[in-house]
Amino acid sequence: MFDIDSSGGYNISQVDVYCNDMQQKMQELETAKQEIQDLKRQLAVSQHSLLRYKQNNDNYQKSVLSAVGKAEEIEQLTLTKYQMELKQLRAFHNKWLSYYDKIISVYPVDSVLKKMEEFNSRMNTALNIDKTTNTTSYKRVGNDMLITGDNVQKSTETVGSQATQLDYKEALTPKQSLNDILKDLGIDK
Repeated sequence: MFDIDSSGGYNISQVDVYCNDMQQKMQELETAKQEIQDLKRQLAVSQHSLLRYKQNNDNYQKSVLSAVGKAEEIEQLTLTKYQMELKQLRAFHNKWLSYYDKIISVYPVDSVLKKMEEFNSRMNTALNIDKTTNTTSYKRVGNDMLITGDNVQKSTETVGSQATQLDYKEALTPKQSLNDILKDLGIDK
């Protein structure tokens, strides 16, 4: 590898060149080793960030799924509540119609009762109650009232924990004047 000079030793200039080359290669290796360590640190940081991203992504997905589930639950509860309230409103309106029929049979028809008939017609339309011109949308069986469609209501209906009894005699002989009753219902002359 090295030439031997006249004194029997290695050629100093060749050894110096070799040592310089070795020193340069060692520096290159040290630089490469440092770069490898830097890249390993960057990889570790990137892997940690990726893991955090995946965890956040899973959390976001779970949150979105939970929110969608909650929204569907709220929508279903709202629909159920709406249907229950509409059913109660229809039952109340049908009870009112039975009172109204009795009032019509006792009192003469005047402009106030005509307005009441118009109101009843608008309510029937709003509540999707099928009512032809001269017939009501329910049939009476004794004190029970059958409503056409899927709703069957009795004249005694439980509301919450209280039972309310419809009193036809009181409806036919009210303590209030008809004008006061109409004002209470929001229908003025």
